[in-house]
Amino acid sequence: AANVTRVINSDVQAGVMCSNFLVNVTTRATAFCTDCNLLTRNLDATFSAYEPYETTVKRKNTHKYISVESTEKVDTFYHYTDDKGAEGITRDKTIRPSTDPRDMMIGKGVYLTKKNPDKHSKEEILQNNYDSALLSTNPDRVKNFVKIDLPTSKVDKAPGSRDVYKYKGEDGLDLRNYCHEIIKRD
Repeated sequence: AANVTRVINSDVQAGVMCSNFLVNVTTRATAFCTDCNLLTRNLDATFSAYEPYETTVKRKNTHKYISVESTEKVDTFYHYTDDKGAEGITRDKTIRPSTDPRDMMIGKGVYLTKKNPDKHSKEEILQNNYDSALLSTNPDRVKNFVKIDLPTSKVDKAPGSRDVYKYKGEDGLDLRNYCHEIIKRD
């Protein structure tokens, strides 16, 4: 098996979830703790969509949560990259938009797919992301990836049969706003 380095929000180990979840029960939500930089699933709290929520937690300090789930549908997307790209994403906590015209199927932006690396080979992902004309490109372009939970309203599906999406926003995708993992593979 490949040696996998997992970074969640660039600061913590994989699988670590914010333990500050002992709050008043009003509804189930998925939230991102802006103090801990950790995602908490099924948090018992009240949230307004995409607005900070602050609560005092039992035996804990005050934590600020941002809802990442509301009535919007959230789906898991993947952004594949090489070693240099993964280092930049880890450092900046941002996925920069594609600027190479050959990589911009529907204009400047951050491109994503729903193709899970556990279910699809590197070759399948290369063909999906770069089309068969670019299949001879370096397979290291899909060596590493960022797994991101995004509201489907934040992406546009590219036309055609390929599984390609573009994040709405030409300035890049700020990962601090979404639950994500940066996976670096050897």
